Amino acid sequence: MEIYNPLDRCPVCGGKKLNLTADREVVCTTCGSSMGFIYPEVNLGNLLHNGLLGTGIKLNSALNQITRVCEALNLPPQVTEEAKGIAKKLLSRGARVRREGLTIFSVLVASRKHNTIRRLDEIILTLKKLGYEVPRSIFKILSKLVLYYGKPLLIPSPILYARQITSKMASDGVVDIRYAERLFRKSIEFASSNLIRTPSTLLKAALAILLADISLDKKLTPHILSKYSGYSVKTISKYVKALLKEDETGLISLRMSELEPSTIRRRLDDG
Repeated sequence: MEIYNPLDRCPVCGGKKLNLTADREVVCTTCGSSMGFIYPEVNLGNLLHNGLLGTGIKLNSALNQITRVCEALNLPPQVTEEAKGIAKKLLSRGARVRREGLTIFSVLVASRKHNTIRRLDEIILTLKKLGYEVPRSIFKILSKLVLYYGKPLLIPSPILYARQITSKMASDGVVDIRYAERLFRKSIEFASSNLIRTPSTLLKAALAILLADISLDKKLTPHILSKYSGYSVKTISKYVKALLKEDETGLISLRMSELEPSTIRRRLDDG
């Protein structure tokens, strides 16, 4: 089964052999790291039996909506063009869904492929702010679009998100490549533990990176992680402060004890 992976390889060991388990989890056969879970699919027979959602949509109208959403999300031009290409492909394959569903799916996939992560709820909120109505059946629509896209849609694991974020920070010059690799390796410890308890794999990755940075005594701030994860500075700071208070596992480096607590709090407060 072909697996959609933004990196096309394991973010931990670089292995290219990925396996799909019975629980729909994608794991690396070399090191066992989790890439994430395959987005729930629907049966093609049921799709055809129940009829397609909505009516035909005009191509230009759909592409215009995608352009507006990408601009509002500050996505680079190549992501916008990729999203438009995905939308055209879906329509050419017979997908007939609400325009908003097409936009959400196309922008979601395109942003992942170009390592410019945007969350599903971010895209939905942006559509609403632009005055568009998002259908309540959006998750059903997205599941159906997976069929027309031709590849299963991967819900990334915290480790995969951590690799994307640290790689993007290195390419933007926020950190150097060597430190980005150290940061990623350290963040795996936190992302793989039970220390960070949040249902969002993207937020978990951002928190793991910030904790890793704190333990390495560098200078990342919640503001920087907010930029790369889409979560607010307030949300990230709140979670990290709580984690620093609750850590009883010893996972945070012993260097934490050498750092001045007030300095850590000031960094989190300043964002």
